[in-house]
Amino acid sequence: MGEGKVRVLCVVPKSQREMKVKPQTWEEITRRFEVLANETERNWSSEELAGRISGYDAVLTGWGSPPFTEQVWQNADRLKLVVHMAGSVKFLFPDDTVRRFCLPRNVTVVSCAQALAVNVAEMTIALMVMVARRIYEHIQAFRERGVWKDKSLPSNFPTINGSTVGIIGASRVGREVIRLLRAYRDVRILLYDPYVTSEQAKEMGATLTDLETLFAESDFISLHAPLTSQTVGMIGERHFSLMKDGAIFINTARGKIVDTDALVRALQTRPIFAALDVTDPEPLPPDHPLRFLPNCYITPHIAGAGSYGYFQIGEMTLKALVDFFERGLDLTVRLIGMLTKYWHDAHQTFERQMSHNFERQKSERRETTMAETMTYAPVALTEKAAEIIKLVMEKKGKPNAALRLFIAQGGCCGFQYGLGITEKVNDDDAVFESHGIKIVVDPISLPFVQGSVIDYEDDELMGGGFRIDNPNAMMECECGHSFKAPGAPPGTPCCGSR
Repeated sequence: MGEGKVRVLCVVPKSQREMKVKPQTWEEITRRFEVLANETERNWSSEELAGRISGYDAVLTGWGSPPFTEQVWQNADRLKLVVHMAGSVKFLFPDDTVRRFCLPRNVTVVSCAQALAVNVAEMTIALMVMVARRIYEHIQAFRERGVWKDKSLPSNFPTINGSTVGIIGASRVGREVIRLLRAYRDVRILLYDPYVTSEQAKEMGATLTDLETLFAESDFISLHAPLTSQTVGMIGERHFSLMKDGAIFINTARGKIVDTDALVRALQTRPIFAALDVTDPEPLPPDHPLRFLPNCYITPHIAGAGSYGYFQIGEMTLKALVDFFERGLDLTVRLIGMLTKYWHDAHQTFERQMSHNFERQKSERRETTMAETMTYAPVALTEKAAEIIKLVMEKKGKPNAALRLFIAQGGCCGFQYGLGITEKVNDDDAVFESHGIKIVVDPISLPFVQGSVIDYEDDELMGGGFRIDNPNAMMECECGHSFKAPGAPPGTPCCGSR
């Protein structure tokens, strides 16, 4: 092992690691970093992690990885980065360890949930098609009874084309499902999410509505909300009573978000259908009524499975390690809410855009920058966000640093935002000040984020996170499509190339 290499501890069992990381990707990780990997087929305990973590700069975790107990944190003398090669990281940080250790030590946590979201979204569409067309029943009728085109099954069934689809929660999965639905014809997409504005929903291709209207008007209803103390039992009897005859309810999120008893009663008394990849409890006991209802389809929590999303986890892990340790991207704040990708993806795209911009300015011999020739609304911080950012700067020993805000275009519609602590201000950066903190924005990002307010809110998953409230309208990009930014007249259609 080369002297001075970053040391990475991979606690993920060998078979799980090989499922998610291509051989060439793992070879690249081990070439760049000094890696100690779990070569067994079992997860380590917290005690074993505590005994090995000393001296390591990064830890790679996954399904079933041990929680970061106080003992683990006491021995984590060099830890700077945790890359979770799965979705939720909540179980890794029990009690108040995030506030006591993660944040004060500026440990960055990266989740690969976006990679799994692609798989879950694909499964969601598959369940819509399977249930609507009664595919399982047709297969079963021919295999078990030799019946070809069972006349007891409907031949005129709802299709996604021409239907109204209700999406509950503009989460990573929810947004990916909306993106996939845009490929269908004449689909009306309704969205319920209390943290999304009507304009933001419109940009996604959906119409924001309340939960009751969504249940009453949708042919397909798909649940993608997070499980929090506020969402436990969020979907109940009142909502199921509003469903159309023949409507289909799909849950690939978490079972506890649904009142299971209310769902059972609705399925027993109403001509509606449910497709559940998750249940409460999970798995259901042998005598549970949901297991025997002909209008209920249950799969064993497999929506996130699939080679494409799994291997994306490996690629994201490599990117996170390289971006953080080799490219020096100092992004210790975490973003929630509007965000759809991770800071390292956003910053990589940002650097490509900036490079392109500099070359274009050079070729055109421009002597002034966008910030000098146009007037933009200032970027501001809320008092709470400023308080947290000052704390981060002080902990990093950079009390006079600036906060950099940038965006990367995610397709022709939508954003990935990035926040970073920086001591470098470029000549063509726009500089704002809010609550005693300098906020710098590069000229490419400036038109997109002008007027934004950076807020901080509590988040059960990570103990707190930053949210970007962006008021901008629509504009046309270089390829002729429309995406979020100021400049276009009201009513400019969202691009259809997504």
